[in-house]
Amino acid sequence: MSVLKNPAKTIGETIGLGVAHLTGDEVAAAFSAVLGQEVTYEPLSHNEFRALRFREFLEAHRDDVVIG
Repeated sequence: MSVLKNPAKTIGETIGLGVAHLTGDEVAAAFSAVLGQEVTYEPLSHNEFRALRFREFLEAHRDDVVIG
């Protein structure tokens, strides 16, 4: 969570995020605690997620996006 507290230190860097064994609500609570403002988890159905066209975005920006 230090990335959120000091974002200038990581501009241009690849940041890994792991949330093993946490629910969406637990992750939102952790972000809320660090940021000092409410963050909520809103689950998406498979169709809602597909409607975001995330795959198409990654394909269009494959040279700009690093995952891994």
